[in-house]
Amino acid sequence: MRVLTQMEALALTLAIELPVLAMCARLARWPLRRVLVVGALASCLTHPLAWWAALSMPGTVPVSEFEIGLLAIEVLVTLAEALLFLVLLRVGWVRALGVSVLANGASALAGWWL
Repeated sequence: MRVLTQMEALALTLAIELPVLAMCARLARWPLRRVLVVGALASCLTHPLAWWAALSMPGTVPVSEFEIGLLAIEVLVTLAEALLFLVLLRVGWVRALGVSVLANGASALAGWWL
């Protein structure tokens, strides 16, 4: 199995998360272009930090601890992106968090599956 580069991983993240965000925007009748721009901005801001954090974890930890570390990173990214959605889309905290959980959950599942 080949390991993705950071740019490949970011491209995959955007390819998965932006359609999820588009679906949410359509269902909620939010401005599609604005949602996609904010979603791309959120991923481009958080992805490098998440990548750095994942690579900074010690390579000698047991697999279970590594997975817990990745889960913690995903939770922090989800919260950070929800905050960006809240501020930039002005959709309310519950909706911002819900959209962030859906988008990040989809890309995290795809990442673990690959």
